[in-house]
Amino acid sequence: MKTNRLILHTINISLILVLIAAVLATGLFAARQNAQAQSGGFVYRCGIHFCLDGKPYYFAGTNVYDFFTFGDGSSSSTQADIETRYMDKARIDAHMARLQTAGVSVVRLWMFSHESWHGFEITKGVYNEPEFMLFDYIIESAKSHGIKLLPVFENYWEAYGGIDTRLAWEGQTGGHPGRAKFFNTSVCPGCTTSYKNYVNYALNRVNHYSGIAYKNDPTIFAWELMNEPRYQGVSSAEDVNGTTLRAWVDNVGAYIKGIDSNHMLGTGLEGHQSIYGFGGDEGNPFIYIHQSPYIDFTSAHPYPDETWANLTIAQTQALVHAWISDSHNVVGKPFFMGEFNTFTGVRTDWWNAFYSQLQTDDADGSAFWWYQDHAADGKFGVSEGAPELAVFTQHSNYMKAKSGPFPTPTITPTVDPTQILRLQYMTANTASTANQITAYLTIVNTGLGLQTVPMSELKLRYWYTADTAVADQYGCLYAGNGTPGCGNLTTSIVALNPPRTGADHYLEIGFTAGAGSITPYASSAQIQNRINKSDWSNYDQSNDYSFDPTKTAPADWTKVTMYRNGVLIWGVEPGGGGGGPTNTPTRTNTPAAPTNTPTRTNTPAGPTNTPTRTNT
Repeated sequence: MKTNRLILHTINISLILVLIAAVLATGLFAARQNAQAQSGGFVYRCGIHFCLDGKPYYFAGTNVYDFFTFGDGSSSSTQADIETRYMDKARIDAHMARLQTAGVSVVRLWMFSHESWHGFEITKGVYNEPEFMLFDYIIESAKSHGIKLLPVFENYWEAYGGIDTRLAWEGQTGGHPGRAKFFNTSVCPGCTTSYKNYVNYALNRVNHYSGIAYKNDPTIFAWELMNEPRYQGVSSAEDVNGTTLRAWVDNVGAYIKGIDSNHMLGTGLEGHQSIYGFGGDEGNPFIYIHQSPYIDFTSAHPYPDETWANLTIAQTQALVHAWISDSHNVVGKPFFMGEFNTFTGVRTDWWNAFYSQLQTDDADGSAFWWYQDHAADGKFGVSEGAPELAVFTQHSNYMKAKSGPFPTPTITPTVDPTQILRLQYMTANTASTANQITAYLTIVNTGLGLQTVPMSELKLRYWYTADTAVADQYGCLYAGNGTPGCGNLTTSIVALNPPRTGADHYLEIGFTAGAGSITPYASSAQIQNRINKSDWSNYDQSNDYSFDPTKTAPADWTKVTMYRNGVLIWGVEPGGGGGGPTNTPTRTNTPAAPTNTPTRTNTPAGPTNTPTRTNT
């Protein structure tokens, strides 16, 4: 959270920090690659890092939040007025050239405003064409300067209207922390509806210069849901567990992914949390929110010398290290430090420390706050010629040098076949007594040995008890449009004789050649399986070997087994016969279709309040 002297004032609230011992859900990386993205110049997630065109992609970036205001913002009577006065193309191009010279690869910027001047959506559901035309040009200029963009859809804070405006449209009051009600769809369903409508318009907009829809333009690095969302002050439990904000992230994340399968999606979180000793618990826990299967990378915004933080350089480096470690080793996703800066001491010393830690911990990208095109912000603004830009450029060159081809591995005949693939499971039906069994499965290629695995070589087994003599039936609810697709499944329900502990039947799923292959670091679409009785009578799932009601998001699960060419390579069969790891940390993966909202477990207890500031 930063304080901007130009636009906003600081709200002083006393700081209470409560240090809490927390048990965090463990996890490994979740691999997801989009085939279109891999072949079309889009940046995508490959394990715990970013990739571009099949190669690692590391970057150094900046924020230029105000690009959307470059122009007079009022001359819109004619097309010529819009193109020459409403937008200032020369100013946009000049600043893009500065960014390019400094070595900026990615720019984070606002794509929101409800104000009459340069507003994107001034009135509910009415989208300002001149402003979107200006943004069209920002995209084109970025493209011509070799820069990618990270647009933010909305603002938690009041600058440019933010979600307070959407609340007002629905007859609700805003302000911090009252604006948290925006995320509660029971209290303000229209808030999320208007947000989705805006996002739908933006994603499907066709750039009037290029003829390319935003959702199809690789100039966009990723989208960000909101600038610094939080669900703070509603209850002490919510401050810690983040259940409501996670449900909202899953809801809108699934919606966005349903429209745009090309681009990654981020949260815009600050990373405040008492377990990190930075800020307090604000209803947006770093790990749990970022474990959403629709989110592709983590986010944090350190401002260590704000009075409420008051961190030393060494403490700041430890904080950044903790975020990166949790991002890579627990959440299993790339880490993006989406904002940072300082205003006390020697800024070059701070920046050297920031970038040194990012490099040491193999972080994936960052964006300092902010590169201004004129002397507008005396606290955090960075202008051309500032000494800290030399530190930035050195770091940018380092990150660019890391990007490129994957290192050629030494592949030996002794690659462990049980480590090449992993199998993830979740259930959409957690009740012990239910009239259907739902087993949603995803196959993940870990990349070990860089092997591409034909799905036709694989079989999966879900072990359960039939409970009654009524016949069992199988249904494929969803399996993507390929890799594998429901039409490329072969299935059978097999009775065990003799029965085993927790299983007298298993569902076996195989794949035809049409299912395709899983390349290194990629995954199958989520295969959503259903078993039901022919008369839809109930099962008792509580005694089923493969059933786990706690897995409401995709996670490694060794009680569902996988075989390659008839050999067990993952999991443990009931009653014995093991292959692969037997105690695997949980990790999440981006599903091919929306699923139910997971329930938070193992969260820290005890609320704390962070000093709040009016924020850009």
